[in-house]
Amino acid sequence: MYETRYADNRTKLPQANQIAQFTAADALAADRQLFSSPADITFVIVGNVAEDKLVALITRYLGSIKHSDSPLAAGKPLTRATDNASVTVKEQNEPVAQVSQWKRYNSRTPVNLATRMALDAFNVALAKDLRINIREQASGAYSVSSRLSVDPQAKDISHLLAFTCQPERHDELLTLANEVMVKRLAKGISEQELNEYQQNVQRSLDIQQRSVQQLANTIVNSLIQYDDPAAWTEQEQLLKQMTVENVNTAVKQYLSHPVNTYTGVLLPK
Repeated sequence: MYETRYADNRTKLPQANQIAQFTAADALAADRQLFSSPADITFVIVGNVAEDKLVALITRYLGSIKHSDSPLAAGKPLTRATDNASVTVKEQNEPVAQVSQWKRYNSRTPVNLATRMALDAFNVALAKDLRINIREQASGAYSVSSRLSVDPQAKDISHLLAFTCQPERHDELLTLANEVMVKRLAKGISEQELNEYQQNVQRSLDIQQRSVQQLANTIVNSLIQYDDPAAWTEQEQLLKQMTVENVNTAVKQYLSHPVNTYTGVLLPK
């Protein structure tokens, strides 16, 4: 489905020699296990996938499966959600609930660096709101994270809200988290918040440039290709040009109307 919709090169099917190690019996067993019930799925990851991306990938996959009370037949493709979807799975070994919510926004046009920086500045402020309102004041969540990402191939913007909490409070805290985001969207970011963001990003750029320069000075004859200094220069220039008005305008343009909302909740067994 992803390949059909976005013509994404990353979704090309494996070559024959890549799957030759799997027998027909292995494939059938995996197929039956995967499609027998969405509530009982084992993921087999083949390849080099960063651990911090793995849980998010699995949760998004679960959240995009339409709920069904009847088992799925072996070999039958899963029905992908075209609007919104929510899945709750009781397979958590720890006595907490893990909640992940994706909101997908279709930008319809490529998102340039200036827009990405505006979204990033907004997300920093939003993450602070969530931490204060969900973890500290509500006192029911143990960890809260907010991430915005851009898929250049699909021209999609995704926002991931994730937190762990007491199992009996996951619905309440998810509702509260969404209310916090709506209020922050309406409010936008302040001059002080933008200044803090600019200072932090500039400090990070300075550290990166110093680190690369020190390494280059010690490896005189190296063939290593370092990051293009022009990229840092462009980011520094855009950083100085950022204004509260530009940031808030971009945020409201791109994040006001989610196309899909996927929610995955992992509860204790």
